[in-house]
Amino acid sequence: MDHSRAGRDLLSSSRLAGRSTQGEPGSDRAGTDADGSPATSHARNGARGGGWFAARGLRAGLPLFAVLVVQTLLSVLLLGSDTAFVDEAAYLWAGHLEWAHWLHGVAIPPFSSYFSGAPVLYPPLGALADSVGGLTGARILSLIFMLGATVLLWDVTSRMFGRQAGFFAAALFAVAGPTLHLGAFATYDAMSLFLLALAAWLVAGAAEQQEAVGRMTGAGAVLALANATAYSSVLFDPVIVALALVIALPSGRRLAARRCGCLVAVLVSLIIAGVLLGGNSYWQGIIQTTLGRAAGGASPLRVLQDAWSWTGLIIVLAICGVIASWASHRYAARTWLLVVLTAAALLGPLEQAHLHTLDALNKHVGLGAWFAAIAAGYAVDRFITAAPAGQPRSMTCAACVIALAFPASLGATQSRQFATSWANSAKIGRAHV
Repeated sequence: MDHSRAGRDLLSSSRLAGRSTQGEPGSDRAGTDADGSPATSHARNGARGGGWFAARGLRAGLPLFAVLVVQTLLSVLLLGSDTAFVDEAAYLWAGHLEWAHWLHGVAIPPFSSYFSGAPVLYPPLGALADSVGGLTGARILSLIFMLGATVLLWDVTSRMFGRQAGFFAAALFAVAGPTLHLGAFATYDAMSLFLLALAAWLVAGAAEQQEAVGRMTGAGAVLALANATAYSSVLFDPVIVALALVIALPSGRRLAARRCGCLVAVLVSLIIAGVLLGGNSYWQGIIQTTLGRAAGGASPLRVLQDAWSWTGLIIVLAICGVIASWASHRYAARTWLLVVLTAAALLGPLEQAHLHTLDALNKHVGLGAWFAAIAAGYAVDRFITAAPAGQPRSMTCAACVIALAFPASLGATQSRQFATSWANSAKIGRAHV
């Protein structure tokens, strides 16, 4: 069998993620270029939905700008909600000591033997922000990372399914409780999530019929950096590799295998090099905090219930996207792509349910929610385009935008609970005066 032809037949000469959807019910997107080739213009893909989503130039970014403004405002409200959490204080303190060690040779504790991320990556960056703006400055740095992740989510989803899907994917992720919390929390989690998103963006932007060696090499390097920033992020490495595989399949299995091989080779090589360079103390930290993590006392059901309460809406919509794609019986690879993205939201909760621990669950579910939001945005887009073209479709879109008030309100409430879940040291200090 000609494997390349088999891969191309998988989508019948259409782009994997639905860039060309001519003939689909409810689609108003241009299906092919004038010469009959599949439409690949980013601007054409964004035209779906009308209104803002069909705008060109600067106006095309207005929906994303609105999402970023809401995300910023909701996270900024949390910046001064409480004093430093113990992890925030530990990472910022370690970062200042790392700078003192580099600049003045000051002896420092063996942070690498018990930190759950490389102490030479996020902590020094956080310390710089802390030197400029105190704890608030360090938390704003996390907000910048989270805003960057939202922008990348919008672009990845827009490339795959159009700007209308990109808007709803970005909006659902931006107002989720874990997202808002990480945007006002001075730990490595926001930086790691941004790097994962950047790796996914590099993979998703690879051109058809090309090896995309540069993008695959860059994705592997960025993914290794994300793993070094937060060791737990390695849980999502298979998602990035699967994303590269499924996206490349329409251009042939051999090309897909070569892309994945390049990505994995770079990733594994850099991880091994990093562990060898770091030495025994880094390996000890990886074992203690990640590979050999001690089990807790929480029931698996409690872990899953908490994760569901924070990201359940995104997961439900993502599942609806999988069903909608499967029901069309047109693009099998697109359906598998949505399955991979949806499954990513379950990795964190299932891993922590296995360990019987709630520790940092609200942070870890945010990583999977980024991927699932792509499928959720696709589901909302399909729902809107199922309405008759014209005023009914515009009203359906407006109703979906208004409905975002519910997850925004829920996310604001949950993030406030996250941000005030530890004792306020300032109040404790005043109580002992």
